[in-house]
Amino acid sequence: MSEPKILYFDLETSPIVAYTFSLFKPMIGIDQIIEAPRIICWSARWHGTKGKKVMFSSEYESERYDMLLELRNLLDEADVVVGYNSDNFDIPWVNEQFLTSGIELPSPYTKIDLYKLNKKHLRMPSGKLDYMALNLIGDRKVAHSGFRLWRDCLSAPGPVRDKAWKEMKAYAMKDTLLLEPLFNIMRPFITSLNYGLYTDREWVCTHCGSGNLQARGFRRTTAGKYQRYQCNDCGGWSSDPKRVATTTMRPMSNV
Repeated sequence: MSEPKILYFDLETSPIVAYTFSLFKPMIGIDQIIEAPRIICWSARWHGTKGKKVMFSSEYESERYDMLLELRNLLDEADVVVGYNSDNFDIPWVNEQFLTSGIELPSPYTKIDLYKLNKKHLRMPSGKLDYMALNLIGDRKVAHSGFRLWRDCLSAPGPVRDKAWKEMKAYAMKDTLLLEPLFNIMRPFITSLNYGLYTDREWVCTHCGSGNLQARGFRRTTAGKYQRYQCNDCGGWSSDPKRVATTTMRPMSNV
């Protein structure tokens, strides 16, 4: 069975540097911006990678264009891209940075945002990645020194900056490591990825590609009745696209 190439990724950006006359709810116009925000680093990992190997690139270690181009090539290779709040943050950021840097956009990919799955299907008191990971997989993000970490990465003198980037790298890579186990747990809720499209086998779980299915009841619609299956591996539900033949009288239309 061939499988989709799934890429987990996360990125960090710099803050806006601007002039302001007040520290209390300042209104900052575009003429007050000294330095626009930008992607300063990214981390990524292919689904199924053994161990804790995570790819990482930053403007501290590489030229900015090369850093962005490397990320673009990974996205271009992926069939599926998974992140946390990635639909509203990470993906719009990469699109904007590619365009403004003169980098060709990657080929289309299926987007899976674990934050949206969390908010839609779970009732947690916090939507933060740290809370979701703690409750579902017993793991947490790397603690860091707060905004000072970003400040030190961008403007601190040599030794302090070196230390800050080491901390930033550990923080970013851990965020990406958390995504795969969360994706595996949330598989039953994922409907935008159909593993049946990546195999010649007749029956597989649409959520994980397993052939370990059991028939469990029927899905009924106004058009007919369909055999329903549950995966014994991931717990996801799917159904036969063909209607079940019946010898009973066809129900009358409700129109």
